[in-house]
Parts: sequence; structure tokens; C-alpha cells
Amino acid sequence: MINKKSTKEKILSSLKFNTIGLVYAGDDLLADREFILEAMERQVSALAYASGDLLADREFMLDAMKRQVSALEYASTELRVDRDFMLEAVKTNGLALAYTSKRLQADRNLVMAAVKQDVRALRWASKELKGEFDDD
Repeated sequence: MINKKSTKEKILSSLKFNTIGLVYAGDDLLADREFILEAMERQVSALAYASGDLLADREFMLDAMKRQVSALEYASTELRVDRDFMLEAVKTNGLALAYTSKRLQADRNLVMAAVKQDVRALRWASKELKGEFDDD
């Protein structure tokens, strides 16, 4: 049984089934980059328990996104609307376009970078930009 006295290893082991064990993780573990990355590899929803500082950290979220693009769902709003951050993200994985703002989904250069990396990213482009691709 997981409780406040559970070890880091026991909490990680519990993630095979669900993320409830993270309720008992201390603030120090929830702010620990390596612990959270390992936890999110087992269950990406573990990021819901990560410290706000980690979710707003560019390098941490890019690392998490490289492991699983859906990690961006948990990134801070500030990062998901930051053009430079999202440009770097879509250049790594075009499907990152799904996790950004409507405004950035209408940004021609950002969408082009996403589609160049993965044509399936076009699905999340603005209606206007999708129309431009259809006309080609």
C-alpha cells in the first residue's frame, strides 16, 4: 500500500496501474525532474502532479515532449502560447501543433514547420491554412 512514507521506488512501481500513488509523493519528488520524467514515461498523466515550476520550464517540457508529445497537454499555458517554444516543439514533433493556441495554429511559419516534420500536423492547422494546402 502506498502512503506518505513510501519510497520513491515504490511510488514509481505503483504507476504501472495508475497515478494515485503520486498523491503521496512529497513536494520534493514532485519537483524532481528525473523522478517526474520517469513517472511520466510510465503514465503521461503523472505530469498532472508535477510542480508548476517544472510545467513552466522550457527544457523540462521539451524533454518530456520528446519522450511523449502528449506531455504538452500539461505544459503551462505560458509555454503553449509561446511561439519560440512551440516552434522548437513542432520542429521536433509536428504533432505538437495540437497542443498550442488557436492563434499559433494560424501562424503560417509555425504550421509549415509542423507539417514539414509530420504532415499529419495539418489536422490542427487553422481552417484558413488548411484551405491553402488544399488549393496546392
